[in-house]
Amino acid sequence: MPIPVRAEVEELVATSAPGRDGDIDVRIPETLETVIDRTVFDRVVSNLLTNALRHGAAPVVVTAAQSDNHFRLVVEDSGNGVPPQFVEDLFERFSRSDEARSRGQGSGLGLSIARSYARAHGGDLVHQTVRPHGARFELVVPISPSPSDLCVSSSGSLWFSSSAPRRVRRRPSGMRAAKRSAETSMATGRPKPS
Repeated sequence: MPIPVRAEVEELVATSAPGRDGDIDVRIPETLETVIDRTVFDRVVSNLLTNALRHGAAPVVVTAAQSDNHFRLVVEDSGNGVPPQFVEDLFERFSRSDEARSRGQGSGLGLSIARSYARAHGGDLVHQTVRPHGARFELVVPISPSPSDLCVSSSGSLWFSSSAPRRVRRRPSGMRAAKRSAETSMATGRPKPS
């Protein structure tokens, strides 16, 4: 079931950052909907919002769009950004920057878990440094095709009408599989495996 992205993000802002909704600018079209596991969406986005406010600075800008068969949500803060020496370990379990460690903030698991959720759903969570300052995290998840997008060729290949290059080969079954097996045996002169 599609979720209304803006409404969901606004609800997450209210629960993840109570009293700080003025620090977060949600720039998502009212009409944008996407099909995504709501639990995964909520956990990843709330983690990104919390991190932006805890480790970055306001204003935090949240945008989202669907393009090239992917849903993309961006959380960008206006803080000092991720220290360059820490970027390599940013998504590692239990990793925290020296500053976060000195303040006793977090366990160092949030981004690792958020990225794992994204990857488990065929997507990713990526970081970019924002110039002149700040951090940008982008959740990228493939859009699930609707059944009306599926096309079948006369040879039995499946593809998605919105992205013809993404072909999926079907395994032959039933009579077609038996016929191909028999044809292969006759062509090679080898007995058909039983």
